[in-house]
Amino acid sequence: MSEHSAADCDDVIKLAGVLVRCSPAQRLQVVTAIEAEAGATVQPESSDNALIVIIEETPNTIYLTEQITRIQNIQSVLSVALIYHHNDTAETGNKEMAS
Repeated sequence: MSEHSAADCDDVIKLAGVLVRCSPAQRLQVVTAIEAEAGATVQPESSDNALIVIIEETPNTIYLTEQITRIQNIQSVLSVALIYHHNDTAETGNKEMAS
């Protein structure tokens, strides 16, 4: 796992929405393994075999691409697809929230 420094991010917020298909019989184990990954959260609206996962890259976590690869390598994961990606600065996000 390669962590990066805050200087690498320059206060950039990086988010990814990922669709993870898994074996329904192993759903709980897959959810537990995904949520053990730093910055990864399985959304409650997910169905039995299609999990919606939000991944946030921060200075203390590994790069999004590495996080997606790690999820793909979880036992009983059938496929992983990037469905949304967004980069923003903390400053821009704060301005939008204020208005």
